Amino acid sequence: MGKGKKILIWVIIILLIIGALFIGFKWQSGPVEKGNTGIVSINIPSGSSSDKISDILEENNLIKNSVVFKLNLKISGKAGEMKAGNYQLNKGMSNRDIIDILCKNKINSGYVTIPEGYTTRQIAERLESKSITSKEDFYNAVKNQKFDYEFLKDAPTGENRLEGFLFPETYDFHGGMSAEATIKTMLSQFDKNFTADMRSDMKKSGLTFNQVVTMASIVQKEAGSIAEMPKIAGVFYNRLKIKMPLQSCSTVQYVLGKTKPRLSIKDTRTKSPYNTYLNKGLPPGPICCPGTAALKAAIHPEKNDYLYFLAKGDGTTIFHKDYNKFLKDKDKYIK
Repeated sequence: MGKGKKILIWVIIILLIIGALFIGFKWQSGPVEKGNTGIVSINIPSGSSSDKISDILEENNLIKNSVVFKLNLKISGKAGEMKAGNYQLNKGMSNRDIIDILCKNKINSGYVTIPEGYTTRQIAERLESKSITSKEDFYNAVKNQKFDYEFLKDAPTGENRLEGFLFPETYDFHGGMSAEATIKTMLSQFDKNFTADMRSDMKKSGLTFNQVVTMASIVQKEAGSIAEMPKIAGVFYNRLKIKMPLQSCSTVQYVLGKTKPRLSIKDTRTKSPYNTYLNKGLPPGPICCPGTAALKAAIHPEKNDYLYFLAKGDGTTIFHKDYNKFLKDKDKYIK
């Protein structure tokens, strides 16, 4: 064999080795399990080195090889940009995806407060404003993702199915989180805050999760203070008992998609199963995400004989048994 042929063979062998190494590197850099979007929560402690972060990722089966991950990190030039914090990742992410998320936390991180009484729409808008996730991704996850929780079994279907169950709380979210991850975090918080005692008392009362959360959401919107919540819940349950429409302005505002200081006659005639002026009983589902106090009020309403109440505008409420007296106060306080 001539010298030229030997050189050519060696060149081919070297190229094959390089090609094999490249393919292997690319495979090792890819997802551990393509298509797996199951959430894996990890914490990157403050001051963690690249080696430490790589080890944490490998221990949680989020990367195939810590050496390959560190090489990807070096190639990206972002070794010094990864930040400490709580992250929710999944096995369907490549090394590059994970690196981008760990680095984005430098810009988009911090606490996000979801106030009591927020709707799903308002939550989506707040998360987008904080660069956590887009409204479009959030709405898509609400409609299409499967969330396996007992309290969602009798929830309405469609775009409103998680209304009321995204628990209002201050969360440590970060930029780059998936919409599914933020939703699961809020649902888990609801699961935690709806205690075993609350579930037991709910079952004793014969109510379902959807009924309790729906009532709580109305109470959340109608009450001027936490102290008034059980009394207002009592009023609404009294109306239900005698098959009187709840006539909650908040349910109409939910239909309208905006808060108005005073509803018009036309507003109260808006056709929707959520309009409690037109429909007797509870609406199909919650109209906002209530807090713990409203949930407890829905489970333990005050026993009273009131059928009417009126917000005075100063944070206090007047309660009445007599409709004519209610109308007199309405003329007095509502201009």
